[in-house]
Amino acid sequence: LSHTAGAIFLESGHPRADAVARAVLLLENGCKLHELSGMGHGELVLDPKTKQLLPPPESIETLLQSTADFIQWHLRKLLSVEVHSNKSGSTRSKGARRLATTYAQLISQLKTLCQGFPSSLALSSSINKLLSSSFQELSKQQEDPENCDDIKTMMLVGNIYAALSSGADPGDSQFSMIQMLAKTGLNGKATAAPKLWKQSARSILQTSKWGAISCLLPLLEGFDDNDQEQLINRVLEKGLQSVDGTPSDALGPLFDCIIQLAKKAMKYNVTKGCYVKTLHTVTETLLKLLQESSGSQSDQMLNEISRLLFQPQLLKEEYNRLKDDPTCQTPLRDTFRKLIFDMAGPQRPQMIQTVLCHISVGWLGVGDDKKEWGLNAI
Repeated sequence: LSHTAGAIFLESGHPRADAVARAVLLLENGCKLHELSGMGHGELVLDPKTKQLLPPPESIETLLQSTADFIQWHLRKLLSVEVHSNKSGSTRSKGARRLATTYAQLISQLKTLCQGFPSSLALSSSINKLLSSSFQELSKQQEDPENCDDIKTMMLVGNIYAALSSGADPGDSQFSMIQMLAKTGLNGKATAAPKLWKQSARSILQTSKWGAISCLLPLLEGFDDNDQEQLINRVLEKGLQSVDGTPSDALGPLFDCIIQLAKKAMKYNVTKGCYVKTLHTVTETLLKLLQESSGSQSDQMLNEISRLLFQPQLLKEEYNRLKDDPTCQTPLRDTFRKLIFDMAGPQRPQMIQTVLCHISVGWLGVGDDKKEWGLNAI
């Protein structure tokens, strides 16, 4: 219960706090287990003419609207300074650790609710309104960057991430939204904020910022290729520069964003023959993020890095470059050696297995010409 959308409400001592917290938990897990959802069970039916899911009954819509409003209220309260102003000592340390976890859980609850009831007009209207209003306010605030309020900035970026991760529709604003988020940061002027808030602000802002950009990147397909290329390269550069200043618990969203950006950047740069430089910079950054990760996050990162780099076509191109110029840059070979010899070694056989599983397919190559099979391994 300490990480639900009733955590702050529970601390308030309100007589109904426990009941509200449990109700939200039941609704969330009911959606996860498909015991409660708009995917069937009589709540929703198809319109015989449009073949589209009809919205839930009014009574359910009212319940969903109330739950979404409560989760959003809790997000605003969690990111504000009032809730943390009276913490001190060990309580403050414990609260700083819990803040980011609770924030992630709240977003997960809102996302689960929207996935459980995909045709709910109340939910779609609520998250679209949250996205639109937060984007407009953040845009106004960035018109005067010298006087930006860190407290408001973190809250607005947090709201944008919560809305986008729940499926909000940015309309035609995804391009400008990415541009704005990429340059958003804290200016250190939140002098009135308590220490607990300051300890968590950077982590939550980076998580929200890169998480929101990751949600927006797949929506760029309709824009001009030249505009996309310039935006991708700029944002990728920002991401690579942000690695050293990003807290450890925000490295996951940043990593996911860099992977997406790298795939798009390589698609544009391959046609111009300049992807090798991009690939070299990206691999160095990804390996740095991998070294700072641990546990299941480390395994996931290793899989994504191997999937991105050890593609048959990329290995074949590096083989051809190396054959023509033995002194050329070889980012793929360098990454393979670092992973196997420097990072894995005899103590981490699972890392060796993961890398070899991916690169072995790349070594075999593509096509039916058996004479070229295995050339990529040379």
